[in-house]
Amino acid sequence: MTIIQSLKEYFESYAPDINVLGVDFLGDNIGSMVIEAVPCDPIVTEYLDGSTERQYLFVIGGREFYSEEVWQGIENAGVYEQLQNWLLHQTRGGVLPVLGGGREATSLSVTSSAYILESNEPGSNARYQIQCRLTYFQQYQP
Repeated sequence: MTIIQSLKEYFESYAPDINVLGVDFLGDNIGSMVIEAVPCDPIVTEYLDGSTERQYLFVIGGREFYSEEVWQGIENAGVYEQLQNWLLHQTRGGVLPVLGGGREATSLSVTSSAYILESNEPGSNARYQIQCRLTYFQQYQP
């Protein structure tokens, strides 16, 4: 199983708050969400036996209704604040994605709070996202 597939399954356990969870594609429908990998150097530490501590950076993005109304901005920010709190609670409880393939997740954290990446005219929609980091141990496999 790939890491992105493991993350998709992990975040789908957050349902029903996540309606549609795509990979590398975010549709135009309000409430749809996406997981996208972010470029990074995956190896954090390499050990003498060839095993490694690695990282996988990604964003969780979503399409939300966008308007000039303050309450709407608060509501949108709240969606991602709840997601961040869920992630923190899961990580502290040791509930991490199952990666397989000689990999074991060690932490999952939010590296940036929610922000608007793109927006259209008020009264339409905007893309919000949070950035996350998965760290994991990779056993050496010759």
